[in-house]
Amino acid sequence: IINFSSKTAGGGIRFQYLVDNFTDGDYTATPTWSKLSSAYTCTASVASGSMTVTNASGSCIFRSSATATYGTWTWKYSESDASGKNAAIAFISSASATSPAYAISYVHSASSFTIRLTSAASLGSMNVPSEYSIIGSSAILGVPGDSHTYKVNRTEAGAFEVFRDGVSIITGTDATPVYGNIFAIITGYFGAGPTIVIDAVATPSTGSFQSQEFN
Repeated sequence: IINFSSKTAGGGIRFQYLVDNFTDGDYTATPTWSKLSSAYTCTASVASGSMTVTNASGSCIFRSSATATYGTWTWKYSESDASGKNAAIAFISSASATSPAYAISYVHSASSFTIRLTSAASLGSMNVPSEYSIIGSSAILGVPGDSHTYKVNRTEAGAFEVFRDGVSIITGTDATPVYGNIFAIITGYFGAGPTIVIDAVATPSTGSFQSQEFN
């Protein structure tokens, strides 16, 4: 090989991700989960490899560490029967309760609950039907009680698909970018909300890599 040279260029790898199956019995480290604000009446506990989030009154937002703006989010959860009460799992959302967010929102009735892929101008609005926008469609299912696996995929173009136990139930598109992201559990508004049990959660890792430079 002639007339060939190489040099090392500066670069690196940076990842943001969240994986937690709660087997360490601790939600305060590796990774860290915390109540978004002292104004919210949240409590959380970890036992038998799952985290339980409850609230006695008002709205509760319990959040994790940073994630990414597109990719695949998965989680396992079981939710108590709570007729007339709402909840949300925000899988792309800002660290502030007053910033834009995306979520799976749950609306309960006496015999069924409706799952919606939603967006809102405020993270705190994710369990208030009058304050969020529906992306795509809704799925009406039986009252929850058993644990189910959910997966949400978002492409760079903003196309969403929601899966429940491996079955596609909702699709939709919203290309609005959202940055500074977290994974949040939101339960209750204007009163006590349902108890949400998260068995495991995984969010995507993203990053960039710069290779050696060749001339």
